[in-house]
Amino acid sequence: MNEIESSDEKWELRKGDFLIGVLEVYYKSDYWLTANFTPIDKFEQYREAFRNGHFYNNNINTDNWSFEQRREQISEFGIHLIRLSDQAVSRKFILHIKDERADFRFYLT
Repeated sequence: MNEIESSDEKWELRKGDFLIGVLEVYYKSDYWLTANFTPIDKFEQYREAFRNGHFYNNNINTDNWSFEQRREQISEFGIHLIRLSDQAVSRKFILHIKDERADFRFYLT
């Protein structure tokens, strides 16, 4: 695991061209990143979905729920992540947001 004192790694959460929020990474493990999440006004329409875990576990038994199902849910919303340092886009990711904390795992496409 890798504790980060300060990081320039920032990601944007977007729906199409609309900014929904900004993630500033402060912790990395082998597969997961933890970030401070700053929502933008447009995030409000998705807050309940994140609160209910729709982008994380869809409120169903995760033992029977594949990554492909998670990816399809994200695709339906048209939401993606952009890493600002190199403009890399991830349309395949798992993201859990609670208050100002975001935990996520991404796959570059």
